[in-house]
Amino acid sequence: MKSKTAKEIKIPCLNENIKCLSGAIENYKSPKSIYIDISSWVEPKKTGNYDKIISYFKRSIKTLIKEKNLIDNKIFDKFYILDLDLRSSGIRMNKRSFMSLELNLYTDGFMPLFSLENNNLFPHIHKMVNNIILSDVFVNNEYFDFYLTKKEKTNKNIN
Repeated sequence: MKSKTAKEIKIPCLNENIKCLSGAIENYKSPKSIYIDISSWVEPKKTGNYDKIISYFKRSIKTLIKEKNLIDNKIFDKFYILDLDLRSSGIRMNKRSFMSLELNLYTDGFMPLFSLENNNLFPHIHKMVNNIILSDVFVNNEYFDFYLTKKEKTNKNIN
């Protein structure tokens, strides 16, 4: 019987409207690659060419990662894959669309994703994610508002 080697952990996010996860698909005790998944429902603030806006949004995240040196080169390889999934065809005013941002990072495989000891990848991932989330890319974004759910939750009285 093959043992389970994948692991996914929730990252405490400093913005309650954004969900953050990190994990390793193969051996989490010494992963060669990890992923960070940032997801939210977005609603446009204004009309425009959403293809260009989404392209600018993705470019802003890449620029942020590069300029702020968010990827620690002692732990992660300088190469990474950034995949932003936000369909421009479904974006409309007063309608929320699902956004998923996946960042794949490559490691040397010598440090566990998460362990009870201090020597693990989790603190580095947590710092990186919250630096991205707290940046102007997500906070005070001029194009989108971010929400945790597709629709507003309402309080219903139960009689």
